[in-house]
Amino acid sequence: MCRILTEGCLAITPGLNIPSNISLKPYKRSKILPSGHATDLLLQSSEHARLDYTAREEKDGSSESQLKDYIGVYDPSTGSMQLMAVKRVTVRSTLRSETEELYNRQARLEVAQSSFTAKRHALAAEFGSKRSRKAIDDMTLNAISRGKPGDVSTEKDEEMAENILQGMSAATEAMPTRKELDASIDQSKPRPRANIAAEYPGDVYPIDVVVGKEVMELIEVKDWVDASDAGTGVNVASKFVAKRILKLAKNKQYQKLKVLRFILLCVRFNDLITSRGKDPKKMPPKDKYETLMGKDVSGPLANTIRRKFVSE
Repeated sequence: MCRILTEGCLAITPGLNIPSNISLKPYKRSKILPSGHATDLLLQSSEHARLDYTAREEKDGSSESQLKDYIGVYDPSTGSMQLMAVKRVTVRSTLRSETEELYNRQARLEVAQSSFTAKRHALAAEFGSKRSRKAIDDMTLNAISRGKPGDVSTEKDEEMAENILQGMSAATEAMPTRKELDASIDQSKPRPRANIAAEYPGDVYPIDVVVGKEVMELIEVKDWVDASDAGTGVNVASKFVAKRILKLAKNKQYQKLKVLRFILLCVRFNDLITSRGKDPKKMPPKDKYETLMGKDVSGPLANTIRRKFVSE
């Protein structure tokens, strides 16, 4: 057993005779543990024509592995000696051809497994859920090639990854984007669409879009006009509507008066679906719905408003 000092470590070479011109390159890995800070040391060299040398700490539980080693540094100018703790590493050698054969075998196994994985990924990309497709994208983008430049197995892995990405893009090409999905959801909601190209504020939400031609034709405001002309007033449940009826009736703004009545009908409709006990969104039966909307609302108008906001 030969002991040599290299890179500040005590290297033990059981059964080996390392040439003196071989230098070991150190690699360190630090870990933060609950008990404190720990550092793993690895020494490696591939300078030999056929052998690879690695040196690392081996804690096999024996009494010798539990000992601490020290070296003495002598200073001839002062005649003093200082003791320093060093790490004990064991040097092992491996035949490079055997290592390459093991690596190639592992690479072939990975290629065979990857081909099967590629089929599963392609199937998941086409029929899988959004979460599974995202997981496949992350696995592909974060994959690290462990081969050497120019290695055949590495080139095959890169070609396979590229084929997987191309297959996924072809499968997901027809899928709607997030923006298109949001637009589709927004369009399905029962609310008017804004005219973004409008030049005047009144054209952003036209009456035909907000209320609709069918509803405007069914709304009657003659009773409000007659009551305003007679000075008897109109009794409604909405203060917003009540404050505006008289002014619009006197100015003969019948279209705006119809819109005002539509607002009142929407308030009444909302009261019906938000005061039905435990389930606030439960609609009343159709035979009771027209009665609850009020005597001043015709049956066709009540059913038109129902169809406007409720999908049967």
